[in-house]
Amino acid sequence: MRTERHLRGVPKGEKDERGNDIVEYGSLFRGLLEELEKAHIYIADINGVVKRQQEAISDLGAQVQTLLSR
Repeated sequence: MRTERHLRGVPKGEKDERGNDIVEYGSLFRGLLEELEKAHIYIADINGVVKRQQEAISDLGAQVQTLLSR
């Protein structure tokens, strides 16, 4: 994304001979939906990782409390 300066699924911008932007809406929307799906999958994966980390932190907190109460 950083090297190409646009999302991979979204077609690169083009200009006509007068410098006006050429927009093909079908491919643009298809690319945007593809990138949106990728983002949702990525977010869902991260959410799973965060939940597992929160459970691990909670378990460790309970262990610490047990050790401190001895």
